[in-house]
Amino acid sequence: MKPQEKFVGFDALKRAVSMVQILDRYGFMERLRRNGDNLSGACPIHGGHNQTQFRVSLSKNCWICFGDCHAGGSIIDFVSRKEGIGIRDAALLIQGWFNVRADGSVGSQPIMGKRLASRCRSSSANA
Repeated sequence: MKPQEKFVGFDALKRAVSMVQILDRYGFMERLRRNGDNLSGACPIHGGHNQTQFRVSLSKNCWICFGDCHAGGSIIDFVSRKEGIGIRDAALLIQGWFNVRADGSVGSQPIMGKRLASRCRSSSANA
């Protein structure tokens, strides 16, 4: 984010950027399995190996870990934990990554979350 740009706010950022976009930025989408409106897999935060401990709700745009993290939340909470930074710094980082403008719009052709979610492995293909 450029120094002169205004922080868009937490709610606007959560509306503008999907959890799928965040996971794709970290390279985790290929490791997750799709099951209906959810994604599941090993937790990318604490590095667990249980393939069902980390879940993402696509409709709610949030995540939860049932493993060692015992954590969950929004895109901002995920980046905060993954980077080891505060939520305000995580929000500013996300705003810069995805070029979210002060009016809440996303610049330079954003990655579409649903298209990315469809790229992840379906649970039926791996059964």
